[in-house]
Amino acid sequence: MLRMDSNLCDWSEEAERMLAPIFADDYSGGVADLKNQVMTRKASLHRVSQEQKTIGYFALRIDALAGMDELVILAGVGSLPGVPLFDVFVPVLVQHAKEAGCGSVRLHCSRKAVLKKAAAQGFAFSEWVMRKKL
Repeated sequence: MLRMDSNLCDWSEEAERMLAPIFADDYSGGVADLKNQVMTRKASLHRVSQEQKTIGYFALRIDALAGMDELVILAGVGSLPGVPLFDVFVPVLVQHAKEAGCGSVRLHCSRKAVLKKAAAQGFAFSEWVMRKKL
């Protein structure tokens, strides 16, 4: 049975190895920035497992906005043949946000496939973010 560990996990070499590839095109600090956020407890890291075997990780943060808190899905990675993990875990994270009193959930992504999956789950366009590397 697929399950999300109920306890937070600490940063590990395994987490870094699995998360690093999704930051390959990121110029804002990438996996090193995520590691720093987790290590300083500004973000939380969660391990996804099946039968004690790690199949992925995701990182979350709650931002305080004017009038409400917002759950931010910072990163997520994982693989389990035949299981679309995004489709399985995003609804769980949305429910977690509701239970935590958040008024919204924000997801940053740079891959079109993720944008389509997010839109299919009710996420709407919010803003374009552009960066110029110096």
